[in-house]
Amino acid sequence: MNGLPICMRNVDRLKKCIRCLIKCLTETWFLGSWNTIIYVYAQNGLARMALEFVVQMHEEGERRPDSITIVSILPAVVNIGSLRIGKAVHVFSQEWVLAVDT
Repeated sequence: MNGLPICMRNVDRLKKCIRCLIKCLTETWFLGSWNTIIYVYAQNGLARMALEFVVQMHEEGERRPDSITIVSILPAVVNIGSLRIGKAVHVFSQEWVLAVDT
């Protein structure tokens, strides 16, 4: 049991390093890279991370979410099971994404 606190600290450090690495990488990513990471997060049970990436992508403004982004995020919305989030994604897709893609 003595090694458990040390192990947990190492896991926390690893999480911080991964977040830092992702932050550095996302500065040079193109839209396809963002969509890929969102899809991977959504498909592997990391729904909140997937949604955070979409929000970050939208807030930065340089990489505008497209229809692929919306399709990639749908499993995350279902996983979370929030009607409010589902409605927000629906409105967002109609107002921002689908208007641009058509």
